[in-house]
Amino acid sequence: MKRCWYRLVSFQVPLFDKQEKSSWGYIDLLGVMSDGTPVVVELKKEPSTTPKGGTKNSESPLRMVLEAAAYAIALRRNWDRFRQEFVQQLKTLALPDSIVTQVPRKLSTIRLVGAAPAGYWLDWLPVTAKGLTVTADTWRAFAELLAKFDEAGLPVSFASLSGDIESPESLAVQPLERFPLFSG
Repeated sequence: MKRCWYRLVSFQVPLFDKQEKSSWGYIDLLGVMSDGTPVVVELKKEPSTTPKGGTKNSESPLRMVLEAAAYAIALRRNWDRFRQEFVQQLKTLALPDSIVTQVPRKLSTIRLVGAAPAGYWLDWLPVTAKGLTVTADTWRAFAELLAKFDEAGLPVSFASLSGDIESPESLAVQPLERFPLFSG
């Protein structure tokens, strides 16, 4: 998972308003790269099917990226307070010192990963009913947005998940090499 993360380190990481401790979200999964930088992983579920065999509405890849970016920006702004907990969690998981000692004091880059089962990604291919509703211009604009996130220190990757959540040892992650797909 070198393109997505070195290791996942926590799940459902709460983000709070500092004065009232009111939650405005949870990072689905928090990972770390081999250089000690954090990774925000936003999960989406496989779309359910309709009685006619189509799929019901599911959140778009754009929403996936925007949610991950919002969490990453909050993490970046609160890094001074969060860093110590992050380092402690890495030590608790007995990660190599080569990773722990590289955790940056100032956070300029946070990788964003959108992860979902294969059915989610298939639903957005430009040959499905839902995928055909997205124009090539829209996919180009999405790709341009991803490039801007990269320039802002928020590089985005996507991954397909497979396996049974009830059997964690069966879970597998496959980075998506080329998403979004569009022609023209």
